[in-house]
Amino acid sequence: MPAQTSRQFIFRQVLRRNFAFIVQVEPKIVKGREWFDFQPEQVHDGSASMHEVSIMAEALRLAMDAARSAGASRVLKLRLRIGSLSGVVPEAMRFAFDVVCQDTMAAGANLEIELVPATCWCAACQAEFECAELFYECPRCHNPSGELRRGRELEIADVEIS
Repeated sequence: MPAQTSRQFIFRQVLRRNFAFIVQVEPKIVKGREWFDFQPEQVHDGSASMHEVSIMAEALRLAMDAARSAGASRVLKLRLRIGSLSGVVPEAMRFAFDVVCQDTMAAGANLEIELVPATCWCAACQAEFECAELFYECPRCHNPSGELRRGRELEIADVEIS
């Protein structure tokens, strides 16, 4: 028996022996938010979390770098594209923008956020469909879709400078 194969065999035996105490759980198919312990509404109370502040600080830094390299003195508007599955809360980004822009060349600038809905592809129907849940099911044929086409975007779409 080659050395690599015997190592794999030993590893499998150790896993079987040491982890045999793990309880087997019956699989349960769920199609709703009741399955998740975490509810996003409970986490974001209208103020920006540290996650959104750091993202906005970096987006603003990139916008100001672009403005400086173009010889501009001010950033007038920043437009972001945020996907519904990006993990970013748009309201928190707006709050973070107001905080991060103070005392910079972007002070008084406007923030526009373009929301990008999650869109999946159904290979059976050969069609795109909008999906809002964690489990993507085609509304026409009810087949599950594993291909997410849009919805995870988090990008700077446009910077207006003067």
